[in-house]
Amino acid sequence: MNNATGVVRNQNSITMDEIIASLEVKRINKQKERKIHCYCEDTEAYTFLNGILNTKQKAKIEIMKTIKLGGENMWDLVTKGIPEFSKLSIIILDGDKEKHRKTNTINLPSPMPPDQLMFKLLEEEPADSSYWEERVWDKQLFNNSDEYIKIKDKTIFDKQKGKYILKDNINGIKTRDLFKAWFNKEKGTIAKAQFNPIKQLWVKNHSNEIKRFSSQFDDAYDFCYSHLNYLS
Repeated sequence: MNNATGVVRNQNSITMDEIIASLEVKRINKQKERKIHCYCEDTEAYTFLNGILNTKQKAKIEIMKTIKLGGENMWDLVTKGIPEFSKLSIIILDGDKEKHRKTNTINLPSPMPPDQLMFKLLEEEPADSSYWEERVWDKQLFNNSDEYIKIKDKTIFDKQKGKYILKDNINGIKTRDLFKAWFNKEKGTIAKAQFNPIKQLWVKNHSNEIKRFSSQFDDAYDFCYSHLNYLS
C-alpha cells in the first residue's frame, strides 16, 4: 500500500529500497532498472514482434536477436525450469504453438508463420498503395525476385489450413525453406519500420489481437520483472 499521492493504492511490485523510503517518507535514488530479455523463435518472429510492440514496451526489454533456438527448444527450456527461460525472460512463440502457455510465454497474435503472413500481406497489397516506394521497395521489385517466383510456382495458399502449402506435384522441397529464403532475401528492407508489413499493413486491421497480445506481454513483463528486480 502507498499513499504518496494522497490516495491509498496497491503496488503489485516494489523493491525493498522503495518500501523503506515509503515508510520513512524519504526520497529514493533509483538505480537503472535492468531490462528484461525477450526471445523469439527466429528473425522472422523478431520482425513481427517489432511491428506490434509500442515504444514504451520496447524500451523495457532487450531483444535477444542473435539467439535463435526454435520454438520447441525454447519451450523445452521453459518446462525444465531453466531460470533464464522459465521466469527471467519473456518467451515469444509463433502463433501456431498456442498450446504452449505459461505466464512468461506468449504467442504471436496470428496462427500463420510470420514469414508467410508478411509475404501474403505484400502479395495482396495493391501496386498503387501508399505503402510502396517507387524504385526503393515497390510491387514490381517484390514480384520480380527469384525467391518470390519460386514461392508462386511451388506453393498455393490453403484457406482451410490458413497457410501456404506445396502443390501436389512438388517433392523434395519444404515450404518453410522457400519462405525463409524469400525472407532472408528481403529482410534488409521489410525489417525497417517504414516497410515492415506487420506494422504498416497488418496492425491497422487487427486492433483486438494487438490489444490482447499487449495485455499478455505486459503481464509477462511484470512476472519476469518481479523475479529479476523486485521482491517475489
